[in-house]
Formats: sequence, structure tokens, C-alpha cells
Amino acid sequence: MIRTVRSVLRPVGAGAVALLLLAVCAWPNVGSGDRTSANGEGFVYLTPAVPQQLDMWNQFEGDGSRIVGYEMGSTLVTPDSAAMPDAACEELPGTDDLEPGLASGWTVTENAIDFTIREGVLSAAGNELTAYDVEWSFERTLENGANGTFSAGLANFRAEDPYEAVDERTFRVHTNGPVTMSVAIFQYLTFMVLDSEEVKAHATPDDPWGNAYLQTHIPNFGPWAIESFTPGTEIVWQRNPNFWNAENAGDYGRFILRAMPESSLRTQVLQVGEAEYAEKLDFADYSFLEKSDDVDVISCLSNYRDTLVLNQATAELADPRVRRAISLAIDRDVLVQGPYRGYGFPADHGVSRVYLDGSAAGAVELDRETAKELLAEAGYPDGIDLALTISSSRPGAHAQPVAVQLKDQLAKVGIDLTLEVIGSASQFINRFNKAQYELMLYMEPPPVADLYYQMNLYNASESYQNTFGYHEAAFEEVLAQLRLPLSEADYAAARDRMSEISADTVPVVYLVDRANTHAFASSVDGYVNSPTGTVNVWALRSTAE
Repeated sequence: MIRTVRSVLRPVGAGAVALLLLAVCAWPNVGSGDRTSANGEGFVYLTPAVPQQLDMWNQFEGDGSRIVGYEMGSTLVTPDSAAMPDAACEELPGTDDLEPGLASGWTVTENAIDFTIREGVLSAAGNELTAYDVEWSFERTLENGANGTFSAGLANFRAEDPYEAVDERTFRVHTNGPVTMSVAIFQYLTFMVLDSEEVKAHATPDDPWGNAYLQTHIPNFGPWAIESFTPGTEIVWQRNPNFWNAENAGDYGRFILRAMPESSLRTQVLQVGEAEYAEKLDFADYSFLEKSDDVDVISCLSNYRDTLVLNQATAELADPRVRRAISLAIDRDVLVQGPYRGYGFPADHGVSRVYLDGSAAGAVELDRETAKELLAEAGYPDGIDLALTISSSRPGAHAQPVAVQLKDQLAKVGIDLTLEVIGSASQFINRFNKAQYELMLYMEPPPVADLYYQMNLYNASESYQNTFGYHEAAFEEVLAQLRLPLSEADYAAARDRMSEISADTVPVVYLVDRANTHAFASSVDGYVNSPTGTVNVWALRSTAE
């Protein structure tokens, strides 16, 4: 049976991103369960790819690492989705809509954020959480990989020694002044708090941060402890027996993340009751499962956007006229009604519709005549030959039919695409990170519903995610404005200007504003929508007998 949400814009509420529901079907009630599952294994979660290793700070493997990071939890704060109407399906929590996690509270002053660390929190190893675990974990993010340093800069933290354990229960972040993301950034998986005592027990003088150990282990203070890990194939978790929030925990004592690359196979296994959840299905498979009495399909609001990334190291794509021509040549309505089967909206503005509050700024319309004129002005009256790299790991199983549509549509303005399919999820993300592509079908999945965060994370000139070489001074100026708390009028003006700049200069081509679409076994209750995209297995309930 189907429980879907089809949405259109309505005014944004304070601190939240909102849409008006056209149709809302009944939501499951969170009730008591018996910690069992229909298949007897535990909660089986089918995904296209499981990471080859677990140290997401040193080697982020795209959506495989993303699932692991958010399902493990162990963050100071979490998005307060439960406080939103209809389990956050119509309204996403914003930067002010936060729930205490490992921090029981916080205070923001002019140049610091003080977190009170929750007492009595134990890891699966039995070590008690202190501010020193937080300090060590966050210092490790600065020493390992680019994301920790970038995220600290995005939130305006002090460049030198930003993190300080004042005492066992007080953790201080030194800042250069409060910005919109000052506290909300700590829901991000980069800021997972590790059990530093457990990691240090496996560190060496040559490896003081425990990098080798963290390839196969992630000791932390969240709801799960790893039982087994088969790289690229499966991760099995069992409950952290010491989990601090056990009173709100769901019914599944084990959680199995299992790789199954083919969407059709994930669909079949879910339908016959051998799994509780299957993600990233082809939208035709979601449409098929809507008719099943054994599966519930849920489609909620999301700020995710499927994108066509344009590598400006390719000479033709360095010209904004060519990038704009590509954007104008694409019929997004056809994409939504075709490969997406109506699960989403045309990305017909420079920023996601969840931020626009009814504004038409930065509108992008199908205009192939103008596209041809722009190509001619740029010196390509006879068209361009380009390669498009795709993978079913991101944006999902619909990548190939979308690519076929794009090839057909762009041919109408003289752009000939050669399709390159990458089977390995880790190879695909590695190609993105190293800018080894001309065009790439991709996805922006920002874990925080905030315009500044989203546009900065993917398109800012200094972002590690900007492997495509976009740099626009006007874009950076508006980003700097959006970083700060603004009046409603000033925010609207900056938002509209950002949408216009994005539409005109085309950092990437936005294709479709995605919905958060999920397929659960009908025995699963208690799903709450989250901007992180996670299903939060730890809190789900079972009605299986």
C-alpha cells in the first residue's frame, strides 16, 4: 500500500523549511514491539553499496559512508524532526530546530559555544563519555581529511585550537562570532563523537589517531556496536547495551546493512519479506511496490537535488554560456514524469524550492533556441562532444534512464553525449573527488536544511566538494551574507540573489528536486523524516509477531 506526500510551496515557518501537503495518508504509530523482524535476522537494510572501510574521515565513500555515519549517531545534537508536523514529512527542521544528543544543553556567546556533556553516557565498551572524548574526536577531524577543517570554517570556528575540554562536563568551541550554522553543524556525521579511550587502546606511536583500527571499527556512544564487518558486502550491528537513550529505542536488536547492487533484486527481496528496508530503488520499482500490501512506500519533503556536474577543467565547460546552454536545453518536466515517475519536482530555480517561499527568483525554463544561440556565441555553432559519467550508487538506480534522457535532450541543441557507466561506488566517488570526469550525474544530499550550508558545501570555491572548478565572486559575496543571522527581508533578498546567480552562472545544472522516498516492509513502524536522509533504524518499531 502507499503512504505518499505530494507537496507544493507554502510560507516558511520560523527556523524551518516548509511545504504544504496536497495529500497526507495515515502515518504509522510508534508503539511497543518485541525486538524481532519478519525475517528473523534483525533489521535488514538493503543498499547498493557498503563501504570498503569505515574511516569516513580519511576516506569518504559516498552514500555508503553516509549511511554508516548517520545511523551510528553519537553526535552532540540531532535535528528535531519529531517536533515537526506529520513526522517532518511536510516541514524539515532548520538550523534552530535541534534536539540535545550527547550534549544535554548549550550556550552561545560572542566568541564561544559551551556544550554541557550529558552524564552517565557509556560506549559499548563501558567507557563513560566526557568532554575529553569530544575534544579528541573533533581534533582528529582536523588532522584527518579535509571535511573537518572545511566544516569548522563554514561554522566560523577559530582557525587555531578551536576545541577545548574545559572540564569533564564542559566542551567549548572557540568561534569568530555566531553564525547560522554555529550549533547545527554538530549534527553532521563528521562530528561523530568517538570513544577515545577505546581508539587509543588500539593506536600506536606511528598511528596516534588510530587510523588503522578505525578502518574496521567505530567505537562511539550511539545506539549500535559493530558485530561484524565484511568490506564492501555487509555490516552487522548489535545494540549498544549501555545506550543512554534506551527508553526511546525501537524494537530491533540487530541491524544488518547488506550490499545488493541491483534495484530489481532489492525490490524482490523486500517484497518477499526477507528485508525490512530497501533504498535507492529505481522509481519504477517504487511505483510497483505502491501496489503491494506487504510494503509501505513513503515519500516526504527533502532538500536533496539531483545534479549534472560540469567540470570546468574541460575547456568548453569553463564558459558559462555553454553551462547555461546545457541547463536551458533540458526539459525537467519530462525527467520528473519519466524516469522519476513523479517522485520529485523539476529543479526549475537556482536554489531548491524548499527555500524559496513562493519566490520566482532565478527561474530556469526550457529554451532550446536560446541554448543554441549561446553555444554559437561561445564558438560552438556545430555543437560539442562530451562524456557523461554515471553510477547507480549516486544518485540512484535511475541514473541510467536519466542519462539516456539527457543524451536525447541535449542532442536537440547539438551536444553529443557519450555515456560512461561506473559499477563500483567507491570508484565513482573517487572519480568525483579527483575531478576525473567531464559531465557527471550526481546528487546534492545536504544533511542540514539551510540554504547557506547547502550552497557553501557544494559550490563555494574553497569547498572540498567543489571538484568542478566553479568560482564566482558574486556568489561568494552572497554566501557571506547568508552566513550571518539576517532579518526576514534581508534574508529574502540574499536568497533571491543567490538563486539568480546560480541560474545565470550555473555552478552545476540542477535537474530534479528530490523527495525522500522510502520502501519499508509493512511490519515497520515509526519512521520520522530527517534532513540527513537516514531512517534511524535504532528508533523503528516492529509489528511482526
